[in-house]
Amino acid sequence: MATDSLFPYQWDQLPDPAATNAPNGPRTQIELLERDWRKIVGKHFTRSSEPWRDILPTSTFDLLKGSPYGALDFGPLREATENALSILGQEIAASLRRPRAIVYSRLQQRGSHWRPTRNWLLLLPCGALAVVRADPPSNLLKTCYFPGSVGVIPKEERWRIAIGRVVREQKYATFDKTTNDFVYPATQDLREVAILGQAPELPYHVTFVTAQSWGFIAPVAGSPWRLPSWHWVDPIAETEPESGQ
Repeated sequence: MATDSLFPYQWDQLPDPAATNAPNGPRTQIELLERDWRKIVGKHFTRSSEPWRDILPTSTFDLLKGSPYGALDFGPLREATENALSILGQEIAASLRRPRAIVYSRLQQRGSHWRPTRNWLLLLPCGALAVVRADPPSNLLKTCYFPGSVGVIPKEERWRIAIGRVVREQKYATFDKTTNDFVYPATQDLREVAILGQAPELPYHVTFVTAQSWGFIAPVAGSPWRLPSWHWVDPIAETEPESGQ
């Protein structure tokens, strides 16, 4: 008997972080292709430094980690995949309801040519980072990973430490040598950023959506950054986003 495929998987009715009035503006969706999900499972679930076991039920995590190339559309592996995607969807929705997102353009090299794309970097409550290629007509989740060694940090602090890694190590902010501070980037600032496990990229038109929630005084070029000391607060009660295929 034929079984409907889980992929492409889609989370619907999410706040669009690129909207000027985010998160109260238009709604959008994020799509996940099977090849990108297998990359997330096969590459990041297997990293001992990434605390996915703290996010997913043990049975779900063990089944996915042990069978990254198994038949996702049948039996226990399908159930584990659906469970994991539901939990990941809740994390993405919580990020976009804040929102804690960076919206930027990216120059991606294809052979001898550079192709511009629009991207989102989402900070999830669990401390993981999700990278979405917002390239019409689809918003595609390309990867999701825990940066650096945040796995050794207590769970409730991981998102805060991840902010520091995004700002200081991945360098989406600008370092001001005159003040020895990281500051909000200028609109046209163009620089190379090294992303874990990927080729360097050239981001520009960088916008930290709700800049204050990232630790900036204001969303103005040169505004200083400080590691946030507050707790993650979701504007509304956690709800699972609508999903479908």
